[in-house]
Amino acid sequence: MIGADREDSYLEYKSTLRWDIRAASAKTGIPEKAVVKTVAGFLNAPHGGTLLIGVDNDGSIFGLEADYASFSKRGQLGGRDLFGQHLQNLLVGRLGDAPASLVGWEFHTVNGHELCRVSVEPADFPVYEGTGEDDRTFWWRYPTGTRAVTDDEEQVRLLRRRFGIGNA
Repeated sequence: MIGADREDSYLEYKSTLRWDIRAASAKTGIPEKAVVKTVAGFLNAPHGGTLLIGVDNDGSIFGLEADYASFSKRGQLGGRDLFGQHLQNLLVGRLGDAPASLVGWEFHTVNGHELCRVSVEPADFPVYEGTGEDDRTFWWRYPTGTRAVTDDEEQVRLLRRRFGIGNA
């Protein structure tokens, strides 16, 4: 199941949720944005999808240990609970309650490393990522990844085809 060249319209890998491998820090927010946009793309896709967090793009296992270490609560190191709380807060904050309710996750151990399998049901309404009218992005899932649809006409075409809404 996990391996090189397995990502497609239905499956995406992300190495981490919070830990930026290049910056060796959890302060950039880049991995979080990548996870949220991928979930938004799966929500807008007619089939939903699966996101595996803790797996590099080449299919090798990275694990969640660096993410866990970036969380702490009252002096305790993070784990599944804090990871899940953070993921839920990101999804609700950037997508909203209704879209976030279509996302579930579970943890698995593979080769001694923990992974998070995020299962995304397709939404029956368009999902925009952002914090308001001036900060909204419509993400669409392609076989090679998730991309922002910024052209208004193209967005209307996708909305009409996928959800049956939009101006003619």
